[in-house]
Amino acid sequence: MDALRRVVTAGAYVVLDGRFPFMVGPTPRGDRLAVVRLGGHREGRETPWECAAREAREEAGLAIRPLAPPRTYWFRDGRDPAARTPGDRRSAGLGAVAPLLVIQGSGARAGRLMPMYLASAAGVAAPLAEARGLLLLSRAEVSRLAREPLTLDGYLRAGGRALLRADLPAHLPLEPFLQLRLLATLLERHPDLGVEEER
Repeated sequence: MDALRRVVTAGAYVVLDGRFPFMVGPTPRGDRLAVVRLGGHREGRETPWECAAREAREEAGLAIRPLAPPRTYWFRDGRDPAARTPGDRRSAGLGAVAPLLVIQGSGARAGRLMPMYLASAAGVAAPLAEARGLLLLSRAEVSRLAREPLTLDGYLRAGGRALLRADLPAHLPLEPFLQLRLLATLLERHPDLGVEEER
């Protein structure tokens, strides 16, 4: 099957003033606050990059431009990102814009591909559409959230930046979803990821 037809969702790691915006909102059970990448489902015949760019605009009000990744990493969903570094492949076969990361689905989602692009943006982010809030994460905060339990209140008290448009229960723990945990792994390998291109 053609790689492009296997892409159901796409997203972007956006560098904005040296920080990475991630959406934050309650999990379906309501006992945690999910920290989720900007991105979502493809619509019509859009390319994976077009999907990621549209989602960044709809969820955070950001017009993004692609940044060249150091390489494209592949990761099979269902594995522990802390225990295994994503594997490197030269070509993703997903269009003209190369993704930084391609997550391969497992189980019921086997065969599906979920690319994540590296991008930059200028301007001001704002939580829009279904986004209840945005966390503007420094590189150190990405690493900390991926490894330590932390509540929204703890994140804010430690100087974390957030744009919240809803009353989120600040006492709930933040739950970093897979894309954030994988970004922490990639930042260990490439500490200056997106820094040079952003200048």
